Amino acid sequence: SMTNNMRTAIRSCINIDSIVQSVYMSMVDRTNTPMIQGTWMYNSNLSAYFQVDLNKARQLLEEDGWYDTDGSGYVDKPNKNNEAADLTYNIITYEEPDNSVRVQAANMIADMLGQIGIKATVETVSYSTMQERLKAGNFHIALVSFAMDVCPDPGFLLMSGNTCNYVAYRSTTMDALFKKLRTQVTQADYQSVLYDIQEQFAKDCPFICLYYRGGTVLTRRMYPRCARGASAGWDRIVLRLIDSCFLRRRFCFMRRDFASAEARRGLSDRSLHPFRCALP
Repeated sequence: SMTNNMRTAIRSCINIDSIVQSVYMSMVDRTNTPMIQGTWMYNSNLSAYFQVDLNKARQLLEEDGWYDTDGSGYVDKPNKNNEAADLTYNIITYEEPDNSVRVQAANMIADMLGQIGIKATVETVSYSTMQERLKAGNFHIALVSFAMDVCPDPGFLLMSGNTCNYVAYRSTTMDALFKKLRTQVTQADYQSVLYDIQEQFAKDCPFICLYYRGGTVLTRRMYPRCARGASAGWDRIVLRLIDSCFLRRRFCFMRRDFASAEARRGLSDRSLHPFRCALP
């Protein structure tokens, strides 16, 4: 199980900007919370929580008793046989055929965890298997995406026992904030509570938000017929895709149909990509 220190250590060692540039060619909108950066919903006053700091990450692990006692390069604790057991996590992710960007991102994250002494492996599963394992809580760390409704209410991810709260995050403070959020009738009051929710999210670190994808990468392998007719120098086409739904999600004011909104949410590719860590 993971403590708050361990989850925060993981957040502190992941260089999301590096992943964005290397894997997604910067065709994403970065975010530190479930809200979209640059909108009236986003709390931009929380940057101190989201700094990449390897020394801080190592210190947090040490506070939880994780040290490299055997010189292996990985932090460890004694197991029941009093042998050094490395801190090891398996990262699961799913991928579409012939499109490996999410797997590449997961491998970069695994390498970054290694920098603070966490041994990480990556396992690619099918979309259906991912859904089954999330619902069963059968994972250490999962790299997944979620579609966010036009109604700016991430309660389906953060309220105790809610539909997509796969990390079993429970906070009476957070639950109370969402109950308060759903009683607000003005944009200013709604924004104020959303800001409080994001601050609590930053403190508790139930999962790690990465980005909203705004484009896609097409390669020769994905379109063999096109590739055969292309010139020898053709390698890849990069398309910047901003669809109307994405724009509506980004700029609309809230709607009050909270109940029906829950049913429309689910795993999707053009969506928020959170890096989810299992909780105790």
